[in-house]
Amino acid sequence: MRTVLVHVLVHAYLWSSASGAASAGQALVSPSGQYRLVLPRAGYPRLVEAMPDGSTNTFEIIPWSATWDTGKPEFAPDYAGPTVDAQEGSGFSIQGSGTTQNRNPSSALAVYRHPDLSVTLRFEALDDGLRITPVRLAHTRTNRLCRFSYPAALYLPVAEGMHYLDPVWGRLARNAEAIRAGWTFAGACPLAAHDLGVMLTPGGAWGSYTVQPADGRTFRRTHFGLVTDRLKTLDRTGLRHGVSCWLAPGEETALPAIRLVRAGSPFEIFAAYRRDNGMDAWPDLADKLTPRLAEKLPDAVHLKAWFRGIARYEQEGRMDELFALLPPPPLLIEFVASTRNGRHDTYYPDFLDFDRDAGGAPMMKRLITRFKERGDLVTMYTHATWWHDNTEAVAALGGADAVAVRGRAGALRVESWPNSDGYAVGVWREPVRHFVHDQLTTLRDAFGFDMIFQDQVGTRLNYDFSPDFRRPPYAWVQSLFDIVAMSASVLPLSGEGVGPDRAFRDMTATFGFYLVTMNDGARKRFYDRQHQAGNTRQWPMATMVLHDKVAFYPHNLERTDNTGPGMSRAHLSWCLAAGMNLHYTMEEVLADREAGLGSRRFAALAHVQRAVCAKYFGRPVTGFEFLGTDPEITRTTFANGLVILASHADESLMLREGSVTVAVPPHGWLALDRDRPLSALLASDRAADGMLADWSIETGTWQPVMPYRERPDPGKAP
Repeated sequence: MRTVLVHVLVHAYLWSSASGAASAGQALVSPSGQYRLVLPRAGYPRLVEAMPDGSTNTFEIIPWSATWDTGKPEFAPDYAGPTVDAQEGSGFSIQGSGTTQNRNPSSALAVYRHPDLSVTLRFEALDDGLRITPVRLAHTRTNRLCRFSYPAALYLPVAEGMHYLDPVWGRLARNAEAIRAGWTFAGACPLAAHDLGVMLTPGGAWGSYTVQPADGRTFRRTHFGLVTDRLKTLDRTGLRHGVSCWLAPGEETALPAIRLVRAGSPFEIFAAYRRDNGMDAWPDLADKLTPRLAEKLPDAVHLKAWFRGIARYEQEGRMDELFALLPPPPLLIEFVASTRNGRHDTYYPDFLDFDRDAGGAPMMKRLITRFKERGDLVTMYTHATWWHDNTEAVAALGGADAVAVRGRAGALRVESWPNSDGYAVGVWREPVRHFVHDQLTTLRDAFGFDMIFQDQVGTRLNYDFSPDFRRPPYAWVQSLFDIVAMSASVLPLSGEGVGPDRAFRDMTATFGFYLVTMNDGARKRFYDRQHQAGNTRQWPMATMVLHDKVAFYPHNLERTDNTGPGMSRAHLSWCLAAGMNLHYTMEEVLADREAGLGSRRFAALAHVQRAVCAKYFGRPVTGFEFLGTDPEITRTTFANGLVILASHADESLMLREGSVTVAVPPHGWLALDRDRPLSALLASDRAADGMLADWSIETGTWQPVMPYRERPDPGKAP
């Protein structure tokens, strides 16, 4: 048995230089005097950070790079750079190939001229870092300029204890060893859960993000991540950020600002990201709930149920047998219904033509009535952005030619999945929007659904080159946000939310692969290899940033069995650490019964949802830290004072928070309401996998609730 003490990590800066930023030229100075941006007469700009002990940290910046539609990048010249030729505080004359005056001592314009490209950047030294804004971008090439990165890199020394929070799926941290191994992130699909890249260092955190409030038009697709080209020679890695621009020859444009933020913790960066992008003004999760959802959803485990399988119970008069397998209400029942006589992922978007062999629409109405009478919530799987041309709906809309996205060469964007081929949908088209609206209205009014699920609505980031789009190709992303808002105006909306978080403004819930432990197949093998090598660890950034705006769940479509990636103790401890709500599948319910578990595990999850998850439902996350890596223990805090200590170790441990000390089994956890014990998975000689227990205020003791059994006791009846 090992003891882990809760403690506060004290950061120390690992790199500095005593010489400061002596160089030719003057510097922009932040209002606090903490940062200076040196624009030298030659070479790249440098951001200089003043330390409390009088020393400085210096970070090199490559100010921009441009990528043409041929795929060839160009970089800002590192010669004859702009210079500051004035006294600090008196206004600046930025001299290079052009000259611009600026009277603000903390900001200045710099003009860079490339043979084919003219760039005017506004640099602003802020209290917490730097803001870079392209106020003019123009070129004379015959190719289109499709991507502009600024900065092309902010170079940081690689240091032990450094971690890059990988925005892909939003839940991994890559350490210095992984960075030195040459890992890069270049915007692989699906893109980030957030337009935010964060580097944790022993001396604090760096963050980069665009300033693009969701009510702005038009949202520009972002590209960001790591650069590693100087690792071998200088042991430096870089953060980069850029946006799509799709600028034709002879055109010019301004682009949104990009912020480079220096902070003591990632949560300070999250706060700046939210503030700069207007996210604090978004509706809170509580504001998006109907009275019925507000009463039931925080307590409800999500249960994915196949329509055909559930319909069989009703057809055979066995619904009471089914209900006996389920915990008491409320549950959030999601129906996944095949259409016509087909399989899943076919005949989209004919979702109202329910599986006829299972009883069709009349059966769906009967099942919804039965579950709602039991006290459950009901939702349904749909898809608004990927359709088939062999459907009645698409035929009525004019066929694939009238609804699909087109690629650069003008061809329809075919997208293949295991069951069939389909097309990415131009959701900006009015007939498409009207169809989705009418379908959702029918699901609400004629069937009585409480919510709706739109698969992939949070993941898709298409370019659309349809001639009638008449907007930049990247503006398809803005149309995605528009159809999300429209859908949410009809029914509270959930989706597969591992794409741009601007969709979270209107979504009620999001299901995603937010944890490595919840993955399966190739994705799990890929990340497990890195995790086992010690190069990564889970860091659930995706759930930390906007926890008060949307409810997070594990991905709801994984087919699992009792030995697969279901809600085991390992998954449960990470779900609680990440502030996620819980889910199960009907396959797991039936597999539990066949394995002799009855409904005990599902009942245990329902208890945890109500005793713990409901307490953090819609609450801001205020802190997340590792209290150790061997064993791996995390501490998560919420704005209402809830604290969760979670063990992710394969051994029993003692956890201690203040005056509270408990023994937990492998992957056990302890939840506290401020300083008072609340609920825990405790080590127990009565249950090999741990005993769920709640704290009794009246007796001042732990009260056992039920065993958390993952397997039946040998020789005992289920």
